[in-house]
Amino acid sequence: MKSTRRLGVVVVLALALTGCGSAPSTSDSAAGAVRVTDANGTQSLKAPAKRVVALEWSYGEDLLALGVQPVGVADIAGYNTWVTAGSRFVPSTKDVGKRQEPSLDAIYQLKPDLIVTDADRVTPNSLAALKKIAPTLVFDAYVKPDHLTGALNSFRQLGTAVGRTSQAQAVVGRAARQRLRGRQNSVGGQEKSRRERGRRTGVHHQRQPAAADVHPQLDPRPDRRPARVGGQLAGQGRRLRLHHRRRRGADPGRLR
Repeated sequence: MKSTRRLGVVVVLALALTGCGSAPSTSDSAAGAVRVTDANGTQSLKAPAKRVVALEWSYGEDLLALGVQPVGVADIAGYNTWVTAGSRFVPSTKDVGKRQEPSLDAIYQLKPDLIVTDADRVTPNSLAALKKIAPTLVFDAYVKPDHLTGALNSFRQLGTAVGRTSQAQAVVGRAARQRLRGRQNSVGGQEKSRRERGRRTGVHHQRQPAAADVHPQLDPRPDRRPARVGGQLAGQGRRLRLHHRRRRGADPGRLR
Protein backbone atom coordinates (compact mmCIF):
# COMPACT_ATOMS: atom_id res chain seq x y z
CA MET A 1 0.00 0.00 0.00
CA LYS A 2 2.82 2.39 0.81
CA SER A 3 4.48 1.83 -2.55
CA THR A 4 1.27 2.66 -4.39
CA ARG A 5 0.86 5.92 -2.47
CA ARG A 6 4.47 6.94 -3.00
CA LEU A 7 4.34 6.34 -6.73
CA GLY A 8 1.92 9.26 -6.90
CA VAL A 9 4.49 11.42 -5.12
CA VAL A 10 7.22 10.35 -7.54
CA VAL A 11 5.03 11.18 -10.54
CA VAL A 12 4.60 14.69 -9.11
CA LEU A 13 8.37 14.98 -8.75
CA ALA A 14 9.05 13.85 -12.30
CA LEU A 15 6.42 16.15 -13.77
CA ALA A 16 7.74 19.04 -11.72
CA LEU A 17 11.14 18.59 -13.32
CA THR A 18 10.35 18.13 -17.01
CA GLY A 19 6.60 17.98 -17.55
CA CYS A 20 7.23 14.53 -19.04
CA GLY A 21 10.18 12.21 -19.42
CA SER A 22 13.43 12.24 -17.50
CA ALA A 23 16.07 14.83 -16.70
CA PRO A 24 19.09 15.35 -18.94
CA SER A 25 21.84 12.81 -18.28
CA THR A 26 24.40 15.23 -16.88
CA SER A 27 26.37 15.20 -13.65
CA ASP A 28 27.20 18.22 -11.53
CA SER A 29 29.35 16.52 -8.87
CA ALA A 30 33.09 16.21 -9.12
CA ALA A 31 34.67 12.79 -8.66
CA GLY A 32 35.07 12.80 -4.90
CA ALA A 33 33.52 11.50 -1.71
CA VAL A 34 29.90 12.40 -1.02
CA ARG A 35 27.89 12.23 2.19
CA VAL A 36 24.26 11.20 2.17
CA THR A 37 21.71 10.96 4.97
CA ASP A 38 19.33 8.01 4.93
CA ALA A 39 17.09 6.30 7.50
CA ASN A 40 20.17 4.98 9.32
CA GLY A 41 22.10 8.24 9.52
CA THR A 42 24.94 9.70 7.50
CA GLN A 43 26.53 7.44 4.88
CA SER A 44 29.74 8.08 2.95
CA LEU A 45 30.35 7.14 -0.67
CA LYS A 46 33.79 7.26 -2.26
CA ALA A 47 32.32 8.95 -5.32
CA PRO A 48 28.92 9.63 -6.91
CA ALA A 49 27.38 6.30 -7.88
CA LYS A 50 27.29 5.24 -11.54
CA ARG A 51 25.94 1.69 -11.32
CA VAL A 52 22.85 1.71 -9.12
CA VAL A 53 20.49 -1.14 -8.24
CA ALA A 54 17.01 -0.09 -7.06
CA LEU A 55 15.15 -2.65 -4.98
CA GLU A 56 11.98 -0.55 -4.78
CA TRP A 57 10.01 0.77 -7.76
CA SER A 58 9.74 4.27 -6.34
CA TYR A 59 13.53 4.70 -6.17
CA GLY A 60 13.90 3.31 -9.67
CA GLU A 61 11.48 5.95 -10.84
CA ASP A 62 13.38 8.58 -8.86
CA LEU A 63 16.54 7.61 -10.72
CA LEU A 64 14.79 7.94 -14.08
CA ALA A 65 13.53 11.40 -13.08
CA LEU A 66 17.15 12.33 -12.33
CA GLY A 67 18.35 11.05 -15.72
CA VAL A 68 20.03 7.94 -14.32
CA GLN A 69 19.32 4.48 -15.75
CA PRO A 70 19.77 1.87 -12.99
CA VAL A 71 21.69 -1.28 -13.91
CA GLY A 72 19.23 -3.41 -11.95
CA VAL A 73 15.67 -3.11 -10.65
CA ALA A 74 13.52 -5.51 -8.64
CA ASP A 75 10.44 -6.92 -10.42
CA ILE A 76 10.67 -5.00 -13.68
CA ALA A 77 7.69 -6.88 -15.11
CA GLY A 78 5.51 -5.72 -12.23
CA TYR A 79 6.75 -2.16 -12.64
CA ASN A 80 5.86 -2.12 -16.33
CA THR A 81 2.41 -3.48 -15.48
CA TRP A 82 1.52 -1.05 -12.71
CA VAL A 83 3.53 2.06 -13.64
CA THR A 84 2.53 3.08 -17.14
CA ALA A 85 3.52 6.76 -17.15
CA GLY A 86 6.89 8.43 -17.37
CA SER A 87 10.25 7.21 -18.61
CA ARG A 88 11.03 3.52 -18.97
CA PHE A 89 13.99 1.37 -18.05
CA VAL A 90 16.27 0.54 -20.96
CA PRO A 91 16.36 -3.09 -22.17
CA SER A 92 19.80 -3.59 -20.63
CA THR A 93 18.44 -3.01 -17.12
CA LYS A 94 18.45 -6.39 -15.35
CA ASP A 95 15.68 -7.79 -13.18
CA VAL A 96 17.12 -8.76 -9.78
CA GLY A 97 14.12 -10.66 -8.43
CA LYS A 98 11.29 -9.80 -6.11
CA ARG A 99 11.22 -6.60 -4.10
CA GLN A 100 10.64 -8.56 -0.89
CA GLU A 101 13.35 -11.12 -1.67
CA PRO A 102 15.82 -9.85 -4.27
CA SER A 103 18.46 -12.19 -5.62
CA LEU A 104 21.81 -11.46 -4.02
CA ASP A 105 23.58 -13.37 -6.78
CA ALA A 106 21.90 -11.29 -9.49
CA ILE A 107 22.81 -8.08 -7.69
CA TYR A 108 26.41 -9.20 -7.18
CA GLN A 109 26.86 -10.03 -10.88
CA LEU A 110 25.93 -6.45 -11.83
CA LYS A 111 28.87 -5.08 -9.79
CA PRO A 112 26.90 -2.08 -8.47
CA ASP A 113 28.51 0.79 -6.63
CA LEU A 114 25.22 1.64 -4.87
CA ILE A 115 22.10 -0.24 -3.80
CA VAL A 116 18.95 1.66 -2.86
CA THR A 117 16.10 0.10 -0.92
CA ASP A 118 13.21 0.96 1.39
CA ALA A 119 13.10 0.61 5.15
CA ASP A 120 10.04 -1.65 4.87
CA ARG A 121 11.91 -4.11 2.65
CA VAL A 122 14.99 -4.89 4.72
CA THR A 123 15.87 -6.59 7.97
CA PRO A 124 19.19 -6.25 9.82
CA ASN A 125 20.41 -9.52 8.27
CA SER A 126 19.38 -8.69 4.70
CA LEU A 127 20.86 -5.20 5.01
CA ALA A 128 24.17 -6.66 6.18
CA ALA A 129 24.17 -9.01 3.16
CA LEU A 130 23.50 -6.14 0.76
CA LYS A 131 26.27 -4.02 2.26
CA LYS A 132 28.75 -6.83 1.57
CA ILE A 133 28.00 -6.31 -2.13
CA ALA A 134 27.94 -2.50 -2.29
CA PRO A 135 27.14 0.58 -0.18
CA THR A 136 23.41 0.50 0.54
CA LEU A 137 21.10 3.43 1.20
CA VAL A 138 17.86 2.78 3.09
CA PHE A 139 15.20 5.46 2.77
CA ASP A 140 11.94 5.83 4.65
CA ALA A 141 9.69 8.17 2.71
CA TYR A 142 6.75 7.75 5.08
CA VAL A 143 7.89 9.92 7.93
CA LYS A 144 4.83 11.18 9.79
CA PRO A 145 3.02 13.51 9.68
CA ASP A 146 4.07 14.64 6.21
CA HIS A 147 4.79 11.87 3.70
CA LEU A 148 5.52 14.31 0.88
CA THR A 149 8.28 15.97 2.87
CA GLY A 150 9.85 12.55 3.49
CA ALA A 151 9.66 11.70 -0.21
CA LEU A 152 11.25 15.03 -1.17
CA ASN A 153 14.06 14.55 1.33
CA SER A 154 14.86 11.03 0.12
CA PHE A 155 14.76 12.26 -3.49
CA ARG A 156 17.21 15.05 -2.68
CA GLN A 157 19.59 12.65 -0.93
CA LEU A 158 19.43 10.18 -3.81
CA GLY A 159 20.25 13.02 -6.20
CA THR A 160 23.36 13.76 -4.15
CA ALA A 161 24.36 10.10 -4.14
CA VAL A 162 24.31 9.85 -7.94
CA GLY A 163 25.82 13.26 -8.67
CA ARG A 164 22.57 14.95 -9.69
CA THR A 165 22.29 17.53 -6.93
CA SER A 166 21.15 20.42 -9.11
CA GLN A 167 18.51 18.31 -10.86
CA ALA A 168 17.18 17.09 -7.52
CA GLN A 169 17.01 20.64 -6.16
CA ALA A 170 15.12 21.75 -9.26
CA VAL A 171 12.56 19.00 -8.76
CA VAL A 172 12.13 19.73 -5.06
CA GLY A 173 11.77 23.46 -5.69
CA ARG A 174 9.14 23.03 -8.36
CA ALA A 175 7.26 20.45 -6.33
CA ALA A 176 7.22 22.85 -3.36
CA ARG A 177 5.85 25.65 -5.54
CA GLN A 178 3.19 23.36 -6.97
CA ARG A 179 2.23 22.30 -3.46
CA LEU A 180 1.95 25.93 -2.33
CA ARG A 181 -0.22 26.80 -5.32
CA GLY A 182 -2.43 23.80 -4.55
CA ARG A 183 -2.88 24.96 -0.95
CA GLN A 184 -3.67 28.51 -2.06
CA ASN A 185 -6.20 27.24 -4.58
CA SER A 186 -7.77 25.05 -1.90
CA VAL A 187 -8.09 27.93 0.58
CA GLY A 188 -9.43 30.23 -2.13
CA GLY A 189 -11.96 27.60 -3.18
CA GLN A 190 -13.14 27.15 0.41
CA GLU A 191 -13.60 30.90 0.85
CA LYS A 192 -15.48 31.13 -2.46
CA SER A 193 -17.73 28.24 -1.43
CA ARG A 194 -18.44 29.90 1.92
CA ARG A 195 -19.46 33.14 0.23
CA GLU A 196 -21.59 31.25 -2.28
CA ARG A 197 -23.39 29.41 0.54
CA GLY A 198 -23.98 32.76 2.20
CA ARG A 199 -25.57 34.18 -0.94
CA ARG A 200 -27.82 31.14 -1.35
CA THR A 201 -28.95 30.90 2.26
CA GLY A 202 -28.77 34.55 3.27
CA VAL A 203 -26.57 33.54 6.22
CA HIS A 204 -23.22 35.30 6.33
CA HIS A 205 -20.66 34.15 8.87
CA GLN A 206 -19.06 37.03 10.67
CA ARG A 207 -16.71 37.29 13.58
CA GLN A 208 -18.47 36.97 16.92
CA PRO A 209 -18.05 40.10 19.09
CA ALA A 210 -15.63 39.74 21.94
CA ALA A 211 -16.54 40.54 25.54
CA ALA A 212 -14.56 43.76 25.33
CA ASP A 213 -16.66 44.82 22.32
CA VAL A 214 -19.91 44.46 24.30
CA HIS A 215 -18.51 45.64 27.66
CA PRO A 216 -15.61 48.01 27.09
CA GLN A 217 -14.84 47.96 30.81
CA LEU A 218 -13.74 44.34 30.43
CA ASP A 219 -11.09 45.16 27.84
CA PRO A 220 -7.75 44.28 29.52
CA ARG A 221 -5.89 46.94 27.51
CA PRO A 222 -5.89 50.21 29.48
CA ASP A 223 -5.48 52.33 26.36
CA ARG A 224 -8.63 50.78 24.84
CA ARG A 225 -10.92 51.44 27.82
CA PRO A 226 -13.43 54.33 27.55
CA ALA A 227 -12.74 57.57 29.38
CA ARG A 228 -13.98 58.02 32.99
CA VAL A 229 -14.39 54.32 33.59
CA GLY A 230 -13.40 54.85 37.23
CA GLY A 231 -16.10 57.49 37.76
CA GLN A 232 -18.76 55.30 36.16
CA LEU A 233 -17.86 52.33 38.33
CA ALA A 234 -17.78 54.52 41.43
CA GLY A 235 -21.30 55.78 40.64
CA GLN A 236 -22.52 52.21 40.17
CA GLY A 237 -20.98 51.26 43.53
CA ARG A 238 -22.80 54.12 45.39
CA ARG A 239 -26.11 53.16 43.82
CA LEU A 240 -25.59 49.52 44.79
CA ARG A 241 -24.83 50.43 48.45
CA LEU A 242 -27.89 52.71 48.53
CA HIS A 243 -30.06 49.86 47.28
CA HIS A 244 -28.84 47.51 50.03
CA ARG A 245 -29.30 50.12 52.80
CA ARG A 246 -32.88 50.72 51.72
CA ARG A 247 -33.59 46.97 51.84
CA ARG A 248 -32.21 46.87 55.42
CA GLY A 249 -34.20 49.93 56.42
CA ALA A 250 -31.20 52.18 56.87
CA ASP A 251 -31.42 55.94 56.42
CA PRO A 252 -30.40 56.68 52.82
CA GLY A 253 -29.45 60.23 53.76
CA ARG A 254 -26.54 58.96 55.84
CA LEU A 255 -24.93 57.28 52.87
CA ARG A 256 -21.64 58.94 51.85
